[in-house]
Amino acid sequence: MNAVIDGIVRRHEAYDSNSRVYGFRYGLRALSQVSQKMLDDRILLSTDGKVATSMGTVTHVSQGGSVLGTFRLDRLDSPKNKNQLEHLLNNIEGLDVLYVIGGDGSMKAANFLSMEAKRLGRPISIVGIPKTMDNDILWVWQSFGFATAVEKAREIINSLSTEVQSNPRICVLQLFGSVSGFVVSHAVLSSQSDQCDVALIPEAHFTIKGLADKLLSRFRDDQGKIDESQLPWGMVVMAETAIPDDADTYKNEAGLSGDELAALDTYQAEDSYLDGQTSDELRSASLKLVVHGIRRELTRHFETVGIFTNEPRHILRATNPSFSDIIIGQRLGALAVDNAMAGYASFMVSQWLTEFVLVPLRLVSLGRKRIPEDGIFWKSVWAKTDQGNLLATSDCRDKHSAPDSSAMNP
Repeated sequence: MNAVIDGIVRRHEAYDSNSRVYGFRYGLRALSQVSQKMLDDRILLSTDGKVATSMGTVTHVSQGGSVLGTFRLDRLDSPKNKNQLEHLLNNIEGLDVLYVIGGDGSMKAANFLSMEAKRLGRPISIVGIPKTMDNDILWVWQSFGFATAVEKAREIINSLSTEVQSNPRICVLQLFGSVSGFVVSHAVLSSQSDQCDVALIPEAHFTIKGLADKLLSRFRDDQGKIDESQLPWGMVVMAETAIPDDADTYKNEAGLSGDELAALDTYQAEDSYLDGQTSDELRSASLKLVVHGIRRELTRHFETVGIFTNEPRHILRATNPSFSDIIIGQRLGALAVDNAMAGYASFMVSQWLTEFVLVPLRLVSLGRKRIPEDGIFWKSVWAKTDQGNLLATSDCRDKHSAPDSSAMNP
């Protein structure tokens, strides 16, 4: 994000040395406050042709995180956010361009804010710049930060693989992926052969029994008999909302809290895929389900089953970006300015294959990008882990599929 901010600031300087570029601490949170509090969180990034180096946009351009901080503001169209929307509309008065750097929730907020500003006759160009390590924003080939996250996840898999073999246990590694398994699938696919036994993503149906069968396959002889004298070890890499189809069989024994059970029940009852950020309760519920299910099924065959979990999501978020992510970030920032200055409004700047394109915000808000369960890419992950149809069920449900988005998946 620092590279994007730096790209925006420097490009505006090139157009007009007298322009004033402000950053808002914690993003839309600052703009959704009363005017005085908003001014307290407004930071001057550039004026009179000079970058405000005190904010660190120069010195931090190659570092992770954000010098402005981040905050997620979901569902501006919700009645409960009416006051915040009013503050937002009041606070953007007088701004020529508002750059919103964020994921699908931020892009939806930017689209709704743009429509409301147009309805009220407010002359402002609202520009979206896609930011998500999940890589799940529609019409974005590969969002900045994604390659960095995958590379760090691959390093973690490599380290934990040494641990599970040296001290035989099952590792359940939970990575990003609220509705999409791009980080998990790419990290597993880029890992060394035989390091990962299973990849679990929200798009692909699986059962605990199928998962256990795959883990047990490591310990079967040529006749299919399990050597129960061994100490079981292996690695399962899962996304945040990889929920087994047979969750009801295990959830009451998995030690889930009341809030976790409620989050799981709500997710299972949804007619469409998860909207917005994954709650901590749903994230922990999915992890507990998988861990409990593995332990329950493997203890039928082994006297001792050691399992440990690892959740390095925030390590991935804080990792310094790769050179390619820095370059993409700065180019997106500069191109966002170029097109805003050219008179375009209510768009997201995006890289698609080898080209940079403008996508109307209303199209970005249609859904989220996902991995087709029956697509060639996911089958290549199957081939890497040799998990095949062991995780498939005879009762595949479509309730968590993104409506009308499969044709838009690369």
